[in-house]
Amino acid sequence: MEDWKDLFFFMASTLTSNVSLYKSFLFDSKTMKNLIKEAFLHDNSVQKSHYKIKEDLEKHGNVCTKFLMIYITIFLCILFSLYAGCVILYLMSLKCDGHIEVCERSLVWPSLSIFSLETHYGLSLFVHGIGMTYLGVFVLTSNVTLASLCIFPTFKLKHLQNVLANFQYYAEISSKSLNISLREAEYYVVRECIIEHQKIISQFGKLKKNTQTLFLVDFITRALQTAPYLVILMASDGHIDYVLIMTISCMAFVLFELLMIYWFAQMIVDESINIGTSISLSNWYESDTKTLKLIHLLMVRSNRHLALKVGPFYEMDLQVFLKIFKGMYSVVMIFQRNT
Repeated sequence: MEDWKDLFFFMASTLTSNVSLYKSFLFDSKTMKNLIKEAFLHDNSVQKSHYKIKEDLEKHGNVCTKFLMIYITIFLCILFSLYAGCVILYLMSLKCDGHIEVCERSLVWPSLSIFSLETHYGLSLFVHGIGMTYLGVFVLTSNVTLASLCIFPTFKLKHLQNVLANFQYYAEISSKSLNISLREAEYYVVRECIIEHQKIISQFGKLKKNTQTLFLVDFITRALQTAPYLVILMASDGHIDYVLIMTISCMAFVLFELLMIYWFAQMIVDESINIGTSISLSNWYESDTKTLKLIHLLMVRSNRHLALKVGPFYEMDLQVFLKIFKGMYSVVMIFQRNT
């Protein structure tokens, strides 16, 4: 009765491709294309900006890059194990005598084959490997793109924080370049920060509107997806087989993917709150009344933090990551009662 494990594994892994397909349609929308374009434009502007801003954003970028590289590494390890599985199964089939009772041929990833496994097993594995590569790259690309869209607001917020924390320094530069007084330059720099902050809020509103349904679907499917993996692990009798190894690998991949997305979502919340606190790092008390009024306005507006949403229900943060685990546990209990 090992077939149920293949069925559960196939059901769970299929949800990944379905959600990734939905993401691809989302990225094809006009709004999301504009947001992705804006991300590239911001990256180009940072390369031409002051060295202090570049250093600050490089540190932030290194943290984000490490998450993405770990995610890509896990994906490549799983893909390599699938290729290795195809080779091993094919070599094992060469020792068979051709009778189905003696050698039962199967694909690495539980699915259907357009070729006969008995007469064209090698060709079936080859086409199977191409299909897994295409689907895997499709899943990886869509998830990395989604993660990048979650990271992008944090870069703009960090950029703004750097200017606000050193607005008097940048005011001195503007005073010399524009040939105006230092007080006027301070007012000019803070005013531009308020305008930029409003742009960030507006762009983030579009991002949240276009992704909240996606994250709701993602929230539901991840709980349903990881639950069958847990059932397979809980039903294991200690015997290590291919299905068990792939289950552990895929579950680690999904859990890290969830952690990465919700970690970046938490960063948006934290960095939006830090807009107000970054002003305290400067000598704001030396500014004139006109500039202080703008600073007060910015601090009041930054009290309302930015956050992505899971549908109309939850704001995305690490607490929601824990709620997915609770949902996963509930589904496991239902499976256990019915088996």
